[in-house]
Amino acid sequence: MVRLALCDDDERYVELLESRVRDYCQRNEKKVCIAAYTDSSKLEDEIIKGNLSDAYILDIEMPDYSGMELVERIREQSELPQVILLTAYESFAVEACGRDVLWYVLKEGGGQELFRALDKLFVRLKRQLDEKTYVISNQQRYKKLFQKDILYIQKEEKNAVFILTDGKKEKERLSLQKIYPKLDNPDMMFLDRGIIINLNHIREFGLKEIVMDDGYVIGTRKARISELRKRMNHYL
Repeated sequence: MVRLALCDDDERYVELLESRVRDYCQRNEKKVCIAAYTDSSKLEDEIIKGNLSDAYILDIEMPDYSGMELVERIREQSELPQVILLTAYESFAVEACGRDVLWYVLKEGGGQELFRALDKLFVRLKRQLDEKTYVISNQQRYKKLFQKDILYIQKEEKNAVFILTDGKKEKERLSLQKIYPKLDNPDMMFLDRGIIINLNHIREFGLKEIVMDDGYVIGTRKARISELRKRMNHYL
């Protein structure tokens, strides 16, 4: 199921846009959950809370927050969501292409131009699904992480803290014992009760410690280092 958010301050256009998207998805057997907004500030609130959709279709020109500004908010949270921008002016296309946007659609182009953009969107989303992800999902937020971007996951009181390659951290109120099966990834190793490491991001290890790509040093038991050596030999 793809979570798709639409936003345009023209209520009639949002209804038309949602109708066209649903028609496309029905014809192409795509399962979507659509959230439609006419107030960009409400969508901005959801974004900054970390409650992200998998994809967005946004009007460039809107009161409060423009489509460009919403893209910036999204990118502050994650590089994963795909974005299609709507514009009435072709001159916005060059600027849009420099904002990590999948495609832009001229409003006057009609349904066919939108459908071509949706073709590209679902191809891109399928590629993402082919890579392993981990989803943090609860009543407050929804966030999808690429597992290749996780350096390690460590226990912090009742939370699991995901340390990412871009220096950011994400928290989930879940035990590591429950997280590990959800990862379902041979690149991940449950090193000790308090930490899960990504074998891709090990810089070096010795008899009692492991150095990760961010320079973080993990001390552990000799038996776990022995197990790690076996895993790394197989992995390499």
